[in-house]
Amino acid sequence: MAGSVFLVIQPAWGWYAVVAYVVLDMAGIVAVVAWSRRAAWGRLHELALAGGAALAYAWHAFLQQPVVGDKGVVGRAGNAVFALALLALLAVGARRSASSSTAPR
Repeated sequence: MAGSVFLVIQPAWGWYAVVAYVVLDMAGIVAVVAWSRRAAWGRLHELALAGGAALAYAWHAFLQQPVVGDKGVVGRAGNAVFALALLALLAVGARRSASSSTAPR
């Protein structure tokens, strides 16, 4: 969720955007440090953090204006291919993390 909020903050907000970025970063750091110190924290949680950040960029790619070219079918197909590849990688990582969840970190 934090990654999605980060991506929709408008740079046109000027210093308000900077303040929003700093507050969001600090809240994220505090939350992750607190969560990661719990005994139940494991590899699936680490994967969830990385996957959530990557998924935020995956959905945002469909909304963002390309730097070069236009929002054509090829660009959208590329976004879809990369998003599906990300989901496949996350599924593989989840299976591997779940199978090795008894191993120490």
